[in-house]
Amino acid sequence: MLHSPVDAPYRAGEIGVPTAGSGGPGPNTFDAIGTMEYWRERGVAPAQMTAANPQAAITRRVCPYPQYATYKGAGNVRGAANWACSAP
Repeated sequence: MLHSPVDAPYRAGEIGVPTAGSGGPGPNTFDAIGTMEYWRERGVAPAQMTAANPQAAITRRVCPYPQYATYKGAGNVRGAANWACSAP
């Protein structure tokens, strides 16, 4: 087997938002350190994280690779609660 799933003790996530981190309207902040600390201290691997941009009033799911955030089809598209992590 050449490839194995990205799993414990590793997690990778993609933040696929335009202009993230450059002052644009996309979610550009998330608590990676707090999430890793919780994982280490309590042994609970993150199923996802939430990224936000308070100035643009937007939140979005950050899903573990190879999953990606998909809109559930209802509710405000700017809210993370209306997005789910989906497998490719």
